[in-house]
Amino acid sequence: MKTDRAAIYQFNVESGYSEGETIAEDVGQSTQPQDDSHHARIPGSELPTTTAKQSIRF
Repeated sequence: MKTDRAAIYQFNVESGYSEGETIAEDVGQSTQPQDDSHHARIPGSELPTTTAKQSIRF
């Protein structure tokens, strides 16, 4: 499980997503599940959040 999450994180980094953006959604911990208007999928457009850090913590 640890390897799988690390692989997902590495994939997100290589794909140019901001830290934790996709990971947080993958583990169902998105902080704003109802409002996606600010979730423009622009690489590096969002700063890491506390939710993202919690998701990365294995």
